[in-house]
Amino acid sequence: MRQLNGVVGATIAGPYLAAFLLSLLIMFREHDNLYRLLETDFYAYLFFLGTIGLLYTCIPTLILSLVAAMILRLLRWNPFAKALIAGSSIGLCFGAFLSASDFSSNWYLIAIFLLSGALCGWIYWFIAIGRTHEPGHAIAKP
Repeated sequence: MRQLNGVVGATIAGPYLAAFLLSLLIMFREHDNLYRLLETDFYAYLFFLGTIGLLYTCIPTLILSLVAAMILRLLRWNPFAKALIAGSSIGLCFGAFLSASDFSSNWYLIAIFLLSGALCGWIYWFIAIGRTHEPGHAIAKP
């Protein structure tokens, strides 16, 4: 169940992370004021872009993530690096798909989706593998 929670959490977070990273890149390239990060309109637009991305890529990302999680589980690859590589690979696939029209001018999409996929791999690892298996407790009983 934890693997499924990790896959769903990473699938939902992916488009929002990609939208945030793409917005940061646009702000740096256009020399925009970085104080826009403190405005609520920035996050409203970010939420809108992330939701559109989620609706657009939800099913394919979920399928690829489930296959990657199943492979990681069957091969018993629990280290952090393996989940990071799997997430990066899925992000790379989506970045290559979205920039396929012109790789030379859209290379930054591949990099953004690669980084977003790596962050999603970390999210999956943290939820599904990285946490302790026993129930957490604030105060140990004697």
